[in-house]
Amino acid sequence: MFAVISMQVELGLVKNEQLDKAVAEQLQRYTYPVMPMDIRSILKSLGVTSTTVKLQVN
Repeated sequence: MFAVISMQVELGLVKNEQLDKAVAEQLQRYTYPVMPMDIRSILKSLGVTSTTVKLQVN
């Protein structure tokens, strides 16, 4: 249940104001902003070697 509610909030389907105050406090406690290093480590674990476009000189 908690996972469904938090996913709805992250997707913007439900606003924090619509939730019960206790549930909203729990969501804020377990939600943190995603940092670029977090994204890099996730991509690296998935096998992505480079996220930048390499220019080719002809």
